[in-house]
Amino acid sequence: MSQRLNAHSAPLDFENLLKPIAPPTFFSEHWETQPLHVARRAPSFYENLLMPADVEFIISTAYQLQKTSVELLGRPETLSALQHVRDTVRLSGLFDAYRQGATIRVNGAFRYWQPLAALCREVEREFSFPVRANLYCTPAGAQGAALHYDTHDVFVMQIGGRKYWRVFEPLVRLPLQSFPALAFERAEDLEYRRGATRQPRVGIDHAKCGEPLFEVTLEAGDLLYLPRGFVHEARAENESSIHVSLGIHVLTWLDALTVALGQAGNQVEELRKSLPVGFARRSDNWNGTDAKLSALAHDFATRADGPAALEEAAVNFISDQQWLGERVISDSLIAIDLPPDAVVAHRRGLSLRCVVTGEAVLIISGQQTFSAPRLLLNTVRFIANTRQFKLSEIPGKLSESGKKNLVKRLIQDGFLRVAVGG
Repeated sequence: MSQRLNAHSAPLDFENLLKPIAPPTFFSEHWETQPLHVARRAPSFYENLLMPADVEFIISTAYQLQKTSVELLGRPETLSALQHVRDTVRLSGLFDAYRQGATIRVNGAFRYWQPLAALCREVEREFSFPVRANLYCTPAGAQGAALHYDTHDVFVMQIGGRKYWRVFEPLVRLPLQSFPALAFERAEDLEYRRGATRQPRVGIDHAKCGEPLFEVTLEAGDLLYLPRGFVHEARAENESSIHVSLGIHVLTWLDALTVALGQAGNQVEELRKSLPVGFARRSDNWNGTDAKLSALAHDFATRADGPAALEEAAVNFISDQQWLGERVISDSLIAIDLPPDAVVAHRRGLSLRCVVTGEAVLIISGQQTFSAPRLLLNTVRFIANTRQFKLSEIPGKLSESGKKNLVKRLIQDGFLRVAVGG
């Protein structure tokens, strides 16, 4: 289960995050099924991502901009004794609580630290799922969270110190993070509905878990992958711990069905008709319900358009990605005179998608849209599908100056960056 690697100082992307495990090996042997521990013996492995000395800046910035993003975690007796600290509005109170045994968690730490945001975007590009990063600072001898499982997959990056982990087999395999909600339902109430188990997700009784699947102490530079559902707890023992939790919030086939059902609902009037009037107070008008649902399901199965559902999900996901705006201004300065052998590339972590609509062809990415005439479809599709290329390699009927002007525009609009030349 463990792998070892020397220090690595290149900017982190998904491939580097896993080293020495190759991504195909990870997806075939671990993704959604088995944890993975990479023991590197390389304390500086994450130095280009985050150093222990950077942590106070992230905590301070997060607290100043959005106090609710910073939480204190710990055993009930610890937090009870620190109630006066938790109620304070002073930043110094957080560090007082840390010194007295509380874990500081920064939810959405990627919003306050550019290298973390860039890593999230790189991993999002690989998975096509939303990725978030939280920061945890735990003092020696403390435990932040009780025995629990997550409804998202997690990569734990040990930034500094050491932390002892115990991992157990899942009580629920691949638990759902969200459910399609009715108009009057609250998402947080659905965790125990739709036939879901009543097993609490947090504060699980150890007696229900049996013996640990494995136990491991993460050292600085190490990586731990936990598929969603695997029960776990972690404790800083003889020294404090700093780690980043990278959460992969998967889209499931239930999500694809939800999109496809929505598309069918806009096409089929029968799906838009109301349930029997008064169905909630009397069940004598439920006769024929099984036959009705069976007929609707059969009709849906014959008309469901899988590619259309995935296309809509893909466009919505890419459109919603956080746009970092990295080097847009500086690249706009050096892109004034691009030679034919200049190499340009997609901005790091950004996914581009080509969409044809009517007489136009679009590039969609990170809440940005670029539109061109449909006759440039081959050109636009090449740019969207090719992560790095030379100007001279762009296909289509555009002249050399036309290609240069198109690339300049895409650099200025934040889709591309200059990789070499210019």
